[in-house]
Amino acid sequence: LEKMSQLFVDPKNPVVFIQFLETTANNVGVTSQISLIANQKDPTTISFQLLSSGSYLKVLHFLESLEYGPYLVQIQNVSLRNAEGENISKPTASEKIDANITITAFTKP
Repeated sequence: LEKMSQLFVDPKNPVVFIQFLETTANNVGVTSQISLIANQKDPTTISFQLLSSGSYLKVLHFLESLEYGPYLVQIQNVSLRNAEGENISKPTASEKIDANITITAFTKP
């Protein structure tokens, strides 16, 4: 039961979760700005916008690390842009990209 409760973010103090996001980005070599999305309608979730930059492969690794990390999160949206700010659909592995990522984390009841 204790392990299950560790899957959830404390909605009153999401600092530990934000530190996890920052550390994970740093560990895979991605820079990331993290913002809480205001106007949360569902009290069982909390949403964040991550503006992340790095090579395509590093950004993918970051997303995978979030998906398989210690928290119960759902990746809602990912938008990729190249250095010129153009949307891209088939980046190369080492191409530097900017990713706009929206995630939702489930909170403790």
